[in-house]
Amino acid sequence: MTISNYDQLVAALPTAQLGLLSKTGPSTQLAGALSSLWLSAGFPAAGSAPGVWATCTDATAGGWPFANPTAPALSYLSNFNCAGSASHYLTLYDRLGHMGGLSGTVAGSAQAINGVIPANRGAAVDGSDVEWFFEIYTAIGTTAANATVAYTDQNDVARNAPAIVMGGASPANQPSRLFRIIPNAGQPIKTVTNVTLSGSTGTAGNFGVTCARRILTAAMGQVNIGANLDFAGTGLPRIYDDACLWFAALLSNATSGTFTGSWNLVQG
Repeated sequence: MTISNYDQLVAALPTAQLGLLSKTGPSTQLAGALSSLWLSAGFPAAGSAPGVWATCTDATAGGWPFANPTAPALSYLSNFNCAGSASHYLTLYDRLGHMGGLSGTVAGSAQAINGVIPANRGAAVDGSDVEWFFEIYTAIGTTAANATVAYTDQNDVARNAPAIVMGGASPANQPSRLFRIIPNAGQPIKTVTNVTLSGSTGTAGNFGVTCARRILTAAMGQVNIGANLDFAGTGLPRIYDDACLWFAALLSNATSGTFTGSWNLVQG
């Protein structure tokens, strides 16, 4: 069953589930860089640093808990609004899987990741619509080191992603920083095997790998006014059962400030 016309959407609105965004973002960040709101306090509640690779769901601490519909009904994001104390570019993801516990001081040896894309969450099996990130949970060192990710592509061919500089002078080494893992030569990342640092960052810290499927992006616009998207603005994207809704932001300044907003989840 799908919501395929305006009448069905209107009929679903009275029973929509209301989601709220109310967070204070990380303070020591970098203008023009990506930051995660996973560790940020507020609502949805703060998540924590994960251990070995795990699939994320709405029951994972840090996700927004919602009730799945009764089959054959499906869930959709019918509207979304956001504002804050600064003008950022906010992205809502379904956080598919993550792991943590990688160290900034293990030089020259592969650290296992074993990241896989979970089934039944709308992601392409070849990884073509999945984004992968390094995510810092506690500060790593201030000495930069190249991180090389080993992965398999859509044809199960082993590849290495272009090296990413991890660590370095603050805020490059700070918690909540995200570093996008770019596929080699446009070959999508299907599974991630391990990462090898070229040298020590000087401090171990804790960082990991996260994979997610993008749901929507919104320019927060004028300070404390922001954006308000109706069903046409959101595109009425499907929210899959058990999705782990997660926010990340491309920041306009080094202090991310506050984020506030809401959305409706309609089912039919």
